[in-house]
Amino acid sequence: MAQLRGAIDAVNKELGPVITVAPFFETAPIGAADQPFINTAIVVHSDIPPDDALDILLGIERTLGRVRQVRWGNRTVDLDILLWQARDDQGRWQARARSTPTLTIPHPEMLRRAFVMVPAAAIAGDWCLPGSEVSLAVRCEHSAFYLAPLPAAVTAASCFEASCE
Repeated sequence: MAQLRGAIDAVNKELGPVITVAPFFETAPIGAADQPFINTAIVVHSDIPPDDALDILLGIERTLGRVRQVRWGNRTVDLDILLWQARDDQGRWQARARSTPTLTIPHPEMLRRAFVMVPAAAIAGDWCLPGSEVSLAVRCEHSAFYLAPLPAAVTAASCFEASCE
């Protein structure tokens, strides 16, 4: 939990204010990993462009001890940009897509992964993918994704509050 607390605190300091934190969910490993993962999602308000935000997130991962050796292997922390919203010409928040050699938004695997969709829908259930009117909550429900959150004593919100004291 200390790694997540550190990651959330670092994002809050380096990227912009953390607006919302989802509960924590423990999930089985995938790929080459052999340890369970603790997953959450956060909403951050930032004026930093997505490519620069990704660089900041990768720096936070390195600071927290992540070394990328094996694809989908064990890791200390994994920070991704799932979705991005920006204001349109009328000042309304709109989902935006982005595709560069190093960054794809929305995250290309998110719709297939309960450990991504459940936390994301818990805090941004009304958000839609670019070009879609189907919310994350509805997508999650239709996919029959379910994860049980960890007990309240170890929720992401309580860890974030503890890191800001």
